Amino acid sequence: MGSLAFDFDHTLNEFLVNGVFGAGKTITATLPLAEDHPSNPFMHKFHPDHPTGKAISRNIKLVFDTVQDTNDPATGQSQLVGKFQESVSGLHKDSINVAGRFVLKRISLIANLNDQ
Repeated sequence: MGSLAFDFDHTLNEFLVNGVFGAGKTITATLPLAEDHPSNPFMHKFHPDHPTGKAISRNIKLVFDTVQDTNDPATGQSQLVGKFQESVSGLHKDSINVAGRFVLKRISLIANLNDQ
């Protein structure tokens, strides 16, 4: 899984997910954002009172629909759809929860994109 919006350890160039990827299955992942991470929104380079940020944690859950859209020939072969849930802690005293629908599209048949 990849996106411009995910911050993770770039020395690994990936992050682990738990669960099973596929129709009717669920995967989960936790993405920690360290206090000193360059994209931490609490770090203010120009403000002496904010030399470091606050630890942030993103808990993501993707629940794939059991029945994929049979009207779309790509569904199940090169794309999967389902429900997205995320809980972000560390930005506010309460966790921030968001949810919605997602579509994942396969863009390559290469088995290993990070071959080193």
